[in-house]
Amino acid sequence: MSMKCPGVALTGLLLAACSGESPAPAAASMPAEPALTHILLQADWYAEPEHGGFYYALLNGYYVDVGLDVDIVPLGAMTSIYAVVGSGQADMGMGTSDNLLIARAQGVPLQAVFPYFQHDPQGIMVHRESGITSFEQLAGRDVMISPVLHYVDFLEKGLGIRMNLLPVDGGVGRFVADKGFAQQAFMTSEPWVAMQGGADPVVIPFWDTGYDPYRLVFTSEEFASEHPEAVQAFIAATRRGWESFLQQDRLAVFERIATLNPAQTPESMAWTFERMQELSLGYGHSEHGETLGQLSRRRLQTQIDQLQQLELLARPVSVDDILPAALLPADLLVE
Repeated sequence: MSMKCPGVALTGLLLAACSGESPAPAAASMPAEPALTHILLQADWYAEPEHGGFYYALLNGYYVDVGLDVDIVPLGAMTSIYAVVGSGQADMGMGTSDNLLIARAQGVPLQAVFPYFQHDPQGIMVHRESGITSFEQLAGRDVMISPVLHYVDFLEKGLGIRMNLLPVDGGVGRFVADKGFAQQAFMTSEPWVAMQGGADPVVIPFWDTGYDPYRLVFTSEEFASEHPEAVQAFIAATRRGWESFLQQDRLAVFERIATLNPAQTPESMAWTFERMQELSLGYGHSEHGETLGQLSRRRLQTQIDQLQQLELLARPVSVDDILPAALLPADLLVE
């Protein structure tokens, strides 16, 4: 009995039957690629060389290599990154260890992940012509600085240096115009802008006072407990990214940063990078046993003691509260 063949829209199996051929065996299904774990990293500012290690890891596939899909989101409206991460709106954020401790004491369950700067490069910028070389010389003077910076608390309450605080206007125009003016500054950025205006700035670093937080990435306790492998992978890839950025060619990173933040120029980024190296921000001071990504329990305890003395901790907090020790590389967690 003859059998009419169906139209071409039917399956290959029926077509093969019509032709009298045996159907070909089904191809073995390929195992699906494991899904990447997405991490939204909330930056503390617009894209800049101070974020270079993260962008190096991103551009060179270091995060993908360890199963991560990382998005770096620039800071938009001024808001608390600690609240953003604590509420789960971002998986990780950039900030400082003193603010992390304060947030933890306020009941926001955050934990340290990776300190990309061993020392926070903030200070007070003055004109070289002013002759000011110490914080004591700022007593009674006008200083443009944000009162929410806890360095101010340490200067005033801890060291007894009272300044006339002026609201921050986000620029260096007043500084350039007034040789007696002083203002807060990120040591790797504002001096460059002031120099372009013809000023000769000097920055007195806050770490000279002994108040010396890390600049780090943090996450929520919930994210760390639910995605421990992702946190460990992030640390490994980020460490690799920062090592590469600080030691190898970084032109591609600078080009990406410039596309994301046109205010960054090749000249400004080169100057910033040189300052980062000069200040040993990434690797810290080897003579003190510091290295990239290291966290010292003793140093964190000192910060807790200082914050307690300044009455900035709403409740007691311990070093163990902010250190997911089981997830941190053993060689980077020291006493």
